[in-house]
Amino acid sequence: MEVLYLIAGIVISTLFAKLVINFCYNSQKKIKNYRGQHLAVALGMLILLSMLVGELIEVALFASNGLDLLFVYTAVFLFGYIDDISNDKTNKGFKGHTKAFLKGNLTSGFLKACGIPLILLIYITRFSLLAIIEVIFLSMLVNLFNFLDLRPGRCQKVFIFSFLPLTLLTSNPQDYFILGVIMVTLYLDLTELSVLGDGGSNLLGALVALKVLNLPIGIKLFIYFIVLVMTIIGEKYSYNRLISKSKLLSFIDQIGRKS
Repeated sequence: MEVLYLIAGIVISTLFAKLVINFCYNSQKKIKNYRGQHLAVALGMLILLSMLVGELIEVALFASNGLDLLFVYTAVFLFGYIDDISNDKTNKGFKGHTKAFLKGNLTSGFLKACGIPLILLIYITRFSLLAIIEVIFLSMLVNLFNFLDLRPGRCQKVFIFSFLPLTLLTSNPQDYFILGVIMVTLYLDLTELSVLGDGGSNLLGALVALKVLNLPIGIKLFIYFIVLVMTIIGEKYSYNRLISKSKLLSFIDQIGRKS
């Protein structure tokens, strides 16, 4: 069953890939990659569209209902995507966007920083101190994928490395569909046919975050600790530089990438 879901994810996302990339490219939804090339910021949209089609097929065949999760994923993607197409290069980081807001300028980055935690809190449906703390850590986890999305394929590799163990823990066959979709976007990213952008990387972070939400408290606290440490590191240092200093991480990071 898991293999069928994996194949379905690969097939559906492959069928829509060219259509979505061309749509984004022709409608000028493009951003610069690390080489300075203007590429369609389409991979997040492709993931979301593939998940929607997969869910509609699931509903038709098995009468399942995961539309509430799709609402969360769509909202998280849109907050990031708005940040992508706004092309705001003046304000960087939460600090920069907060300063701009205090001066009377509402930036897409500030909107994203406030909107994603709010969406997660609505999904959790518990307004308590514990829920707020969880939302803070989950939002940090989503943002962590933004930190990592600086080179082709890096975000997807981290996603697969973190999502696959969570999938094995929860035994949800639908997760293999998502893995199939992400494998296709990994290829498209590595070959520099398109990019994730903030919308896509936020979406990957949200997929991992909502899996973490349902884990036992002990495992969850351990993951939150790792997220906190990695966030602090990301705020102070460049992940590009840190990865380049490690032979193992650099080797993994370079796999499949254009030289």
